[in-house]
Amino acid sequence: MTDAGNRAVYLDFIRFIAIILVIFNHTNDWGFTRFAIAEGGLNYTLWLFASIACKVNVPLFFMVSGAVLLGKDEPYRRVLTKRVLRFAFVLAAFTFLQFYIQSLRMGRPMNLRFTLLQFLEGRGTVTQLEWVSTFWFLYAYLAMLLFLPFLRILATNMRRQHVLLLVILCLVLEGLFPILLCLLNHGQFVKPDILKYTSFLSWWILYPLLGYYFVHCVDPARWTQRRMWSFGAVAVAAIAVTMLITRYHLDVEPSVEEARVQVFHNCLVILPTCFLFLLCRKTMAGMRSDAFPGRLFIYLGGLSFCVMLLEENARTVMRECIFPHLDLTGTLRCLVYVLGAYLLAAAPGAILKLIPGVKRLL
Repeated sequence: MTDAGNRAVYLDFIRFIAIILVIFNHTNDWGFTRFAIAEGGLNYTLWLFASIACKVNVPLFFMVSGAVLLGKDEPYRRVLTKRVLRFAFVLAAFTFLQFYIQSLRMGRPMNLRFTLLQFLEGRGTVTQLEWVSTFWFLYAYLAMLLFLPFLRILATNMRRQHVLLLVILCLVLEGLFPILLCLLNHGQFVKPDILKYTSFLSWWILYPLLGYYFVHCVDPARWTQRRMWSFGAVAVAAIAVTMLITRYHLDVEPSVEEARVQVFHNCLVILPTCFLFLLCRKTMAGMRSDAFPGRLFIYLGGLSFCVMLLEENARTVMRECIFPHLDLTGTLRCLVYVLGAYLLAAAPGAILKLIPGVKRLL
């Protein structure tokens, strides 16, 4: 798994790309759902493509974690102390910090006892906001850490046929089944209960195992340029199919609500996710971690956790404090918003990582 310089630079580069896509995922009608208000044509097509393609963000994070963590040999006690408890402590601390910030912004006092009760029950806080909406991905990641010892058993015994079976099951349950239901209902679609939990199982099990498999069991030399081009075509075709079914669904049930316009976005996301992961591994396999730009990518990748913790507040600053003074529209506005939010979240994260005790936690 190690490249020249004893560190896989491409994994940190993937982390950096994934966090940028996470922020784009939160641009609402400035970027992510802009296609829903576009008048059609090329503008509609490009924004819809970007909206669907950015959904590789969360799966990429889980694939990187699987590549890094599943190959380690640790007792469960060490997993709990070194990984689960440390991660849970940081997450809980920043969750309550987020509660406090939200309370201040809404002019309401923060009742610690009530907030703790609502936090443990996973319901709204005194600010009538849900804690899951802030750090839902990180809580899903915490669940994966709890499964880590069992995932390692699966990873060490996994073979090519097992990977193919898991991928096919994912494509059928999360892709073909909902698309077929939409077509049979003439564009109308209500997600069945059985499909509401398959994505979490994919994040906790499938994507970590795929990350481990692609790094430890796949020889990049076997993926020739021709095979990569073919896989890339399949990935683009998967996005194109998702675009068509999304357009068909919204023609029948028009909506601009974020939750409704993206109901099919994750259907076939496993294909572009795996392609991007393999592409980064193959093209960056020889990049040294002790020279530029490898050192830069490692540094940026190391800030991803901090950015994830702080990006919501950074986006708030961009929207409420900076953008009222800027006259930006269209693509430029979205680009400045994403990069600005990243920098505003990365800057305090970089400072926190300079503090010895805090650095170990982050």
